[in-house]
Amino acid sequence: MAQVAFAIGSCQLLSRVLARRQDFDSLFEGYNRLQAISYVVSPDLLLHFFEKRGFSEVEVVVGENLTQQYRQALSQKGRQVTEALAELVEQGKLKILVPKRTIHSKLYILQRDGLYRVIQGSANLTETARQATNQVNYVWYADLA
Repeated sequence: MAQVAFAIGSCQLLSRVLARRQDFDSLFEGYNRLQAISYVVSPDLLLHFFEKRGFSEVEVVVGENLTQQYRQALSQKGRQVTEALAELVEQGKLKILVPKRTIHSKLYILQRDGLYRVIQGSANLTETARQATNQVNYVWYADLA
């Protein structure tokens, strides 16, 4: 994992190349809430945040015109994934928002116990980005009180 750090005032700005699955996963370790903007989002990765990482809340803004693509992804995952996501939406734990215009940015705000991590970079919230087998992504992030 390649990592660079810069200090801006009392805040340390870190950078990381996401070349392995662990590089991606470690950015989210220890947090339980996520607000995100991601052009593409994997349904199974959303479930992973709740079922494997114990997240209590996820709110994500996805790119415009992805609703059909998202429906296709859900149909390939089977009924169980769709029902699990629908239940999380009904419980108010998961919010998926689609803007009127395309947003291609990737921005993640994680929270736990009054601490925040802000991540900005090239990685979408997808299994492809997480696996890091077909692409290498780069992020900047900062941990804030």
